[in-house]
Amino acid sequence: MGYNTFMRDQNIKSDFGNRLKEARRSKGLTQYELADLSGISQRMIVHYETVVKMPPVEKVKRIAEALGISSDELLGMPTPTKEQKKKEDVSYRIMKRVNQIESLPKRDQDMVFRFINSLLDKNKIKKD
Repeated sequence: MGYNTFMRDQNIKSDFGNRLKEARRSKGLTQYELADLSGISQRMIVHYETVVKMPPVEKVKRIAEALGISSDELLGMPTPTKEQKKKEDVSYRIMKRVNQIESLPKRDQDMVFRFINSLLDKNKIKKD
């Protein structure tokens, strides 16, 4: 392993460990208390805070649940905003409809696309 790879891995390790330690402290818990709440040994909590790059997923879930936070938060993943969640929901609904349209006969698909194009053209004219 080269030096750069080693240092990159050390940064990842400390990032997770730091987030875990920070979350634990913000809840006012000791390592022993977190161990008791999560069912993971205190020794492993110390190990996760100082050495391990990333514990197994089931351990992350148990620790996050014990801390009352999401696994995403513990992993350092950004929490989506309400606007992003709404956009994802709309995208999901649109893709669900597209899948349904794909199962229609070609003639009906063409009719749907003509209707969509008509609506888009109409709204484009209004905006100009």
